[in-house]
Amino acid sequence: LSSESTSKGFAVNAFARKYVLYNNKFGFRVGTYIGYGNSKMKDVTTSGFTTTQQPDGTDNSYSASAKFDLVYYPSNKIGLAATLANANYTRVKQKTGDDRNLSIENWGVSTLSNGITLSVFYVLGAK
Repeated sequence: LSSESTSKGFAVNAFARKYVLYNNKFGFRVGTYIGYGNSKMKDVTTSGFTTTQQPDGTDNSYSASAKFDLVYYPSNKIGLAATLANANYTRVKQKTGDDRNLSIENWGVSTLSNGITLSVFYVLGAK
């Protein structure tokens, strides 16, 4: 028995962020993003001399998030950030090849009590 699965897809995200800095070094940023993704799946199963191919299935995913971060710029081009709070939503709608539908929704909120996310970034252009 052998099985092969393939998936092809794409995702698009749009971000918006607002920075409030003191002395151009330390401050916070708030931001949001929205996203969409789509993928197509194909499953092929071979058993002996018999090959079974499932009809193509599709996934559509929608997501949104809002974040609050502390930021620090040790230099003009390098920045450090610590995420203090993040609220997010994700919805996945799946249609299988045999016309079954599945929908999954997730809501989440993370704060300092869930851990801290640290990031380092490089600034292109002027800060």
